[in-house]
Amino acid sequence: MRKKIIISYDGTSYAGWQIQPNGLAVQQVIEEKLAMLYAWQKIRVEASGRTDAGVHALGQCAHFDEPERPNLPNDKILRALNRLLPSDIRITGIEDAPPGFHARFSAKGKTYVYVVNTGLEDAFTSRWSWHLESFRNLDEARKCMEMLVGRHDFSSFTVERGEIDNAVRTITDARLIEIGAYKCLCFTGEGFLYKMVRSIVGTLSFAGTGKVPPQEFSRIFAARNRSEAYDTAPPHGLFLARVYYDEEAPSSFDLESLPFLGTLR
Repeated sequence: MRKKIIISYDGTSYAGWQIQPNGLAVQQVIEEKLAMLYAWQKIRVEASGRTDAGVHALGQCAHFDEPERPNLPNDKILRALNRLLPSDIRITGIEDAPPGFHARFSAKGKTYVYVVNTGLEDAFTSRWSWHLESFRNLDEARKCMEMLVGRHDFSSFTVERGEIDNAVRTITDARLIEIGAYKCLCFTGEGFLYKMVRSIVGTLSFAGTGKVPPQEFSRIFAARNRSEAYDTAPPHGLFLARVYYDEEAPSSFDLESLPFLGTLR
């Protein structure tokens, strides 16, 4: 039986989602704990996509194929796995996957949220937001974000462009939501390029400080050249908020509170 699981994690201590030789990955930790549940049988966990080192997830989706023995009910898997996992990785849901389901290839879209803190930095939220007090020109930032909606070539906002054949992607929604001193930049789309959201936010950060007007942002976007844009934003403000498997679902996303408080709808 294939199982579909929803995972949240604080990416601060991890080298990203995907297993790699030079750092502890979220995937590795979950696979090790699943092996403990299933009498040390090797179990592969496939996610909707990889997140980079330091990036967080509130609604990462993954699947694994359950061995024939032991046969564990979903609620027991959920409780037991969360007891075994470190506190910065939580399984928030588990269900039997429908026939043919694949966490990556069945996905219809994703929402990412990048959190900018324009207020005072404190010892707690600093690991989940980019402290940028000067990011206050929000009308200009919103105008720039509106340009991203639609089907476009995002070559100006991706890293390692030469390693992909096509940089055209569709963004269905791009919004800036204010929650007090925190400015949440929300992006929903069918798919995202490597470091695409962080690359966009890196340039938007200059729009939000008044240094890059919308006309200049438009020129950078149209250039289809990464060297025309600004530096990539740091990873610790980025959250994979939700993965969609329903064609209409991306329009339903909203932000009730800050993503590191765990409340989305």
